Amino acid sequence: MLLSFVILVVVSFAYGWFSGPAVPPTPKVCTVENFGTDAYIMAQFEVKDRLNDPGSARFSHRPDQINVDTETCVFSIRTEFFAKNGFGGRIRSVFVARMMRHEDDSWSTLYLDVQ
Repeated sequence: MLLSFVILVVVSFAYGWFSGPAVPPTPKVCTVENFGTDAYIMAQFEVKDRLNDPGSARFSHRPDQINVDTETCVFSIRTEFFAKNGFGGRIRSVFVARMMRHEDDSWSTLYLDVQ
């Protein structure tokens, strides 16, 4: 019993020693490479909320234009998509969005225009 206690203490000490100090993760820089896909997906959800038939919406894999203000973490997105209109015909539309990423990994929509 004493031997198992000693082994437990040694293993615990070794784990703490070799795992190093706990360093908090550094936040990622707001770039198109880091969060552009997330911004585009969140904008798609917002667009679908405004459509008569959200299930018919078809977006390309990448937006036509996407830029980011790295200081404020605001993404500007413009792209075309296809969706059914009120008569059931599939039409090409355009949306422009400004999406802001917050430090707690949440998103907010600053601007959305669906044409």
